[in-house]
Amino acid sequence: MENIDENRAFGPIDPLAAREAVRAARARMTDRLRSPWWFHALHGLGIALTVYGVRSRSAWDLLPLGIGLVLSIGLARRRTGVVGFSRANPDRWQFLRAGAPWSVIALVVAVAALTASVVVRSWTVPEGIVVATVVGLVSALTGPLADAAARRYLGRRDA
Repeated sequence: MENIDENRAFGPIDPLAAREAVRAARARMTDRLRSPWWFHALHGLGIALTVYGVRSRSAWDLLPLGIGLVLSIGLARRRTGVVGFSRANPDRWQFLRAGAPWSVIALVVAVAALTASVVVRSWTVPEGIVVATVVGLVSALTGPLADAAARRYLGRRDA
């Protein structure tokens, strides 16, 4: 990236050119926000495995919990690395609010299922699978909606 002081050595900064550069940067950010088709499916699977594993009754049930946690954390790290979402971005909270309604729905469903998994220890394996599947599907289906909302937000800011 160029330094502002280097640009000033060649003359004054053209406001129209600067605005165009900002639009181009936002367009690149919007393109990077597109998740691959498999991202939300794997994220839903990770959440489902975590919810199923929390209801553990045996050591074998901890295996899905571990796989779900590793998968969820790994995908989150990949996502923040690709999109460039960091503390240095002053608009990060506005960006989060754009996709927040869908993300909040997925979060509430996941927290409710995790809480129920811990409180209701008498679930059978099929009941645990049904709850985990519902949570995984909600997460997998709301993820693309949150992405689309964030892309619309970025597109509105270009105008």
